[in-house]
Amino acid sequence: MSKRERFISGIYNYCDRWCQRCEHTKRCRVYRDEQRVMRRHKSKGEDPHDMEVVFKDVSRSFEKVMRMITRDAKARGIDLDEIIRESKNVDLETDRDRVEAHPLCREAKRFMDQCGELLERLKPIFNDARSDAINRAEFMDVEDEADALTDVREAFEVLNWDYHLIYVKIKRALGGLFESEDEDDDDFRDSSRSDAAGSASVARRCLMRDKAALLAIYEWDEQIQDTAIDLLAIAERISRAIENLIPECVTFVWPPEE
Repeated sequence: MSKRERFISGIYNYCDRWCQRCEHTKRCRVYRDEQRVMRRHKSKGEDPHDMEVVFKDVSRSFEKVMRMITRDAKARGIDLDEIIRESKNVDLETDRDRVEAHPLCREAKRFMDQCGELLERLKPIFNDARSDAINRAEFMDVEDEADALTDVREAFEVLNWDYHLIYVKIKRALGGLFESEDEDDDDFRDSSRSDAAGSASVARRCLMRDKAALLAIYEWDEQIQDTAIDLLAIAERISRAIENLIPECVTFVWPPEE
């Protein structure tokens, strides 16, 4: 298999951006490119996470994308200026308001905000429990506590990774859904609907693991049980709403089976 053939086109469109836990990184061009950039910076003695370095990378990536778009448009006989002129006639504000006013989007925003608050509350509680376990480990067995802390730390990382992503993916899913309902062209309608299903499937997968994470947090500390229960209820409502509104997300498969 050649390098070009091994990459799955658009695999990164419906991922959760958690590369460390993804089994498809060898077939993802974005992951390959990011690793190449990391190696280049390290070979130069640069910190790849330094903001000045990051901004330079973003600028280079944007320039590369624009060159590709311009070349492809020219080959297809597409007038980019015409597309820009036509886009000015689209009432994007109305479309955005339509998405953000949807009950599902509002509930996802609520989940994001409350989850962020829970994570902030959890940090000092976790750190205190960890310090206490370390101090007592010198003279007593704290193996069970250490295992519980490991589980909570895992739950924290899962929620911290997901809670913004769910809101973003649900907004995109709703946008695709509305586009499919308004579109007259069958191909564009199917494409919008498929994109909505793909985005919804990412949000749904995140919610499934977030509910498990919230349950672990609920069982760990009584101080945050009420908050964890509230978030579990919100997550369940969102999951059911997604499956009802875009049922294709349940069976959506990505990457596509070969």
